Amino acid sequence: MKQYLEILESFVAIVLAIAGLIGASYHMFRDGGWIESILGKFLRYNFDHPTVAVPITIVITVAVMMLHNKRVTKGKMNKLPTFILYALMAAGTYFIGHYAIVGTL
Repeated sequence: MKQYLEILESFVAIVLAIAGLIGASYHMFRDGGWIESILGKFLRYNFDHPTVAVPITIVITVAVMMLHNKRVTKGKMNKLPTFILYALMAAGTYFIGHYAIVGTL
């Protein structure tokens, strides 16, 4: 019986993670989706205020790269895959619930 519960738990986790990936991908890459919206706002701001936006973009990029390299070399990235899996499962729960209630993604 315990083995069946473990198999069921694994199956539910996989289904939720896949549903999260599919829902997030749909919302990112569709027309008017998240990527188009974010890149449009970012590029519009860069072209409207280039003297402010370009240096800030460079500083943020360098800071994120330095922080990432520091965390990777010290081995502090152990919890990241677990966090990503739980985030995908939460997103899958949301998208499945939204689809069940509203009928669309």
